[in-house]
Amino acid sequence: MVNKEQFLKLAQNDEDRRFLSYILDKQNACLNKNIYTASHFLDAHQQGLLLQHLSHFAVKPILWGGYPEAERKMAFFLPDYLEEAPTEAISLLQVSHHAPKPPTHRDYLGSAIGLGLSRDGIGDILVSPGGAQLLIRKDLENYFLSNYCSAGRVSLSTEILPLSALSLPLQATREKTVTLASLRADAAIAAAFTVSRALAAEAIAHGLVYINDLPVSKSGQAVSAGDKLKWQGHGRAILTEIGGQSRKGRNFATFRIFI
Repeated sequence: MVNKEQFLKLAQNDEDRRFLSYILDKQNACLNKNIYTASHFLDAHQQGLLLQHLSHFAVKPILWGGYPEAERKMAFFLPDYLEEAPTEAISLLQVSHHAPKPPTHRDYLGSAIGLGLSRDGIGDILVSPGGAQLLIRKDLENYFLSNYCSAGRVSLSTEILPLSALSLPLQATREKTVTLASLRADAAIAAAFTVSRALAAEAIAHGLVYINDLPVSKSGQAVSAGDKLKWQGHGRAILTEIGGQSRKGRNFATFRIFI
């Protein structure tokens, strides 16, 4: 079993230290009781922190948020007799309304937080014209059904549906082909999101950039075809192809940008 005191020295700050302590306790409960344990919903930073330190865990966690592309996911620690994350840990809340002006993602989230709910109890919020689907922790079902009655000034009706009823909105994308001076993280982020390399490097330094769900700590980190890029608060892209070089020695690269 991991030495907790030594493990927590890996954290860079008090917030990360509290998170690693929490997640280690989840693993140890799985080992000691031989049952599955699950964390709350993790944001991108927490997921990246967990993935960075996977080698220190005796039980490797599975990240699952209700569907493969979920942004917010729970960490599951499974005993030997389980192979997949238990789907019953996450519930699908269907929210409907009849208002001519639909609530926004911010409205849905703000109403939930206004009820005193913590953000870590709520996964992705998938908004559609007639309502939204919220992925929530199983233990919050009754609270949502009893209290989640409005978003902004719009009245809501709610019901719990099976996860199989999840309806993912179509995500628009566009292709963008550019030349990169080098196959570095700062160059790729700058090209994908149309900003200067200095601004991309600043975002990396502030821990806002992820490649394949792992935080990027150095602007010079290498990128390759197939890498998933995320700039927190700005969007996502995939580096789909790296081609030949231009006459000036720059690398041709194609991105799929999620709009």
